[in-house]
Amino acid sequence: ILPFLMGSVIKLYALVVLLERHGVINRALMGIGITDSPTRLLYNQFAVVLGLTYHMLPFAVLPLLAGFQTISPDLVKAAESLGASRAYALFSTVLPLSLPSMLATGTIVYIICLGFYLTPEVLGGPTTPFSSSLIAQDVFQFYDLKSASVSALVLLVGSLVVVLLAYALVGRERLARAVAA
Repeated sequence: ILPFLMGSVIKLYALVVLLERHGVINRALMGIGITDSPTRLLYNQFAVVLGLTYHMLPFAVLPLLAGFQTISPDLVKAAESLGASRAYALFSTVLPLSLPSMLATGTIVYIICLGFYLTPEVLGGPTTPFSSSLIAQDVFQFYDLKSASVSALVLLVGSLVVVLLAYALVGRERLARAVAA
């Protein structure tokens, strides 16, 4: 819940402070003796993925939690009482029942991540462009509205395909429950 309580810009600049060349993480790595010089943790793909993960974790955890809470623990006990090991009982009962929640959560996170502009710009810099930053670059740097329009249309069609596929696989009710959670 903590990431929901902080603003996006505050979270991003907190990550910049942690990941910068002489930041907290690099000083800790050098203090422990893992590295002799500061490691490049900022302005690369790792920083963008870390930032997106931190932003999107509540959007993934909360719907998954709601989905897992609908699965009765008695099903695992019943599978164990019939001779299944604990791991097989979880794999054969909980996993199939949680797949719709996982698919709905993945769809929600994917659609939200498509529009991220600030995270790749602040944490990744110009070396890690995402689709939204490439569209902005086409519009504001190259003044190529046709290329930006085509890119935006491809992004829109791709996201609609993902949503319709999730809608067909999961169903309207489960997708609505995952969004409401």
